[in-house]
Amino acid sequence: YERRWAARQRTSDAREDRIGWAETLHSLGMVEDRLSLWEDAITHLDLARQVAEETEAVPRLLGDCYDALGEAQHHAALLDEAEASFRQAIAQRETLPDEEREPRLSSSRDKLALLYLQSGRYRECGRILHETLKLAGDDDRLRAQRHGYLGKYYHALRSYAVARDHFEQAIQAADPVFGRNHPVTISLIGHLGLAHLRLAARKDGLGVAQGNEDHLKARKYLGEAVALAEKQPASQPNAVALATHLTNFALLALLEENFGEALATFQHGLDVLGDRLGANHPALGPLFNNLGYTHQRLGDFAAARTAFEQAHTLYRTSVGGRHQRTVEVGLNLAANHLLEGNEQATTLVREA
Repeated sequence: YERRWAARQRTSDAREDRIGWAETLHSLGMVEDRLSLWEDAITHLDLARQVAEETEAVPRLLGDCYDALGEAQHHAALLDEAEASFRQAIAQRETLPDEEREPRLSSSRDKLALLYLQSGRYRECGRILHETLKLAGDDDRLRAQRHGYLGKYYHALRSYAVARDHFEQAIQAADPVFGRNHPVTISLIGHLGLAHLRLAARKDGLGVAQGNEDHLKARKYLGEAVALAEKQPASQPNAVALATHLTNFALLALLEENFGEALATFQHGLDVLGDRLGANHPALGPLFNNLGYTHQRLGDFAAARTAFEQAHTLYRTSVGGRHQRTVEVGLNLAANHLLEGNEQATTLVREA
């Protein structure tokens, strides 16, 4: 469809044709972004933006192009470029008539705030998210989304009780409009479980205070998120979400010292993600590292070494030998060699 519009530009200079091409490029880029084809998405969305600007398109279309471009850039870890795109989207959407401005304008501001959250600009992030929540009014879709954002914000600040409250309000708003089986609701349930897990952590950092209310709710909600995610249709985004929920549940099992359950759950997450992304995808690195630690706690140092080596290789090839994650896994591998009684363990520690 996009190719037909592109071909039409060679024979027609009509403004409506160029607008149609920009809209099609915008839609194509959004689909590619959803499929994690970020290079293609950025190419098509930037072209959509150029065509819309050259045609002097209305602010609505220009704002949509900049907003989608910022999302793709954010997903591709191009944070400076994403910030610039979101600011342009906000500038365009601020010029819209009052009846068209919301929720488009606040949506772009939310995305900018989440970028700030990732880059540690917490004060700016929190200010925006509190402002946009006030504009949600009685719209349960927006309230679910924005309470969820604030939950993530307070979780990052380690204000877990406040994060829990926002996730509870988000789920209360999400259930009637999305349903319990919707990916948005499932994600919120998982985040609520994580907040309870942090609240259940022992003060010495060694495990959880088992049997208290937060521990029981952590197991309840993390388990529910896994069960609901298992029922989602097969797709790459759903596989990534399922692997995330499995990892969180396995971490709970580790803190409970249920090492057998943790091992089986981490392995399930690896299988789910590996089948969808391939055995050499860097996203498998954290799972291999967690798997190695679990084997280590079970006393199977040979299996732990294999898992740590796989994680180390994935990190080294994806982010380089000096990256913090590569170094951390290298230290885990060296420590495992010490536990195995390997005479070269000291050398490996120095290398790490």
